[in-house]
Amino acid sequence: MSRLPRWEPEDPQFWKETGSAIAWRTCALTTFSLIFSFATWFVMSAVVVRMPAIGFKFTTMELFWLAAIPGFASGILRLIHSNFIPVLGSRSSRSFP
Repeated sequence: MSRLPRWEPEDPQFWKETGSAIAWRTCALTTFSLIFSFATWFVMSAVVVRMPAIGFKFTTMELFWLAAIPGFASGILRLIHSNFIPVLGSRSSRSFP
């Protein structure tokens, strides 16, 4: 069941009263989470490249996997998350056929 009892973005009155605030909140949270996710991936990629210089003994394949795991995990989690948007997100599952 969705957390929103009603979602009618095409109705101007609903959009003024409720929809606009929900849309802006969702946009802000999504933007923050995407920036945080991308920053995590970038930092891990930059750190992995410098690990051998500070004394870590990893093979090239191990370094590759250390750099690839954040991207791989985010891809898998994105697939899982896409199935939960109608349940936990800001869209009502009843408004879509």
